[in-house]
Amino acid sequence: MACSGSNTVMSKTWPVLGILALSVASPAQTAKQIILGAYHQIDVLFARRDGAGLDKFMRAHVTPDFYSVSDGKKYNIDQNLAPMKPLLDHATKIDRPATHVKQVVVNGDHAVASLSGGFSATVVGKDGKSHVMAGSSDAIDHWVHVKGIWLIEKTEVSNQKFTIDGVSPAPRKAS
Repeated sequence: MACSGSNTVMSKTWPVLGILALSVASPAQTAKQIILGAYHQIDVLFARRDGAGLDKFMRAHVTPDFYSVSDGKKYNIDQNLAPMKPLLDHATKIDRPATHVKQVVVNGDHAVASLSGGFSATVVGKDGKSHVMAGSSDAIDHWVHVKGIWLIEKTEVSNQKFTIDGVSPAPRKAS
């Protein structure tokens, strides 16, 4: 019986020890954990096809002047999120949302995350038929620590590929 009670105490103690360990972790390690957690949450929301949740999460995790650069063109947060709603609204299944964080380098109140990512989804088109939509890209996200929160300030996108049934659609409009 003593062992049983001991296990109960330990099971209640482990979460507290985890919190204590996080509180004494180096600021760089804590920043890395926060940034990695943000990418995981994006994948979870995407997999759930939660467009409203993804929009809210992304807007809460970018600076007011956030922008991305892809193929030499600059996009604001609205332009970045605009393709997500129709995709998630028309997807019957998200097959593979995956963000692979290659590296996170923290230097004070700045961090740079190198990533690659992609997805595959089954969507119902305007023709009422199922289509396979796929996308992939590499990116470098520039994060800043502002008022106790890590936010993405800028994203540099490269190697971007997007297809519907294996065919690339017309490019989106830049600002």
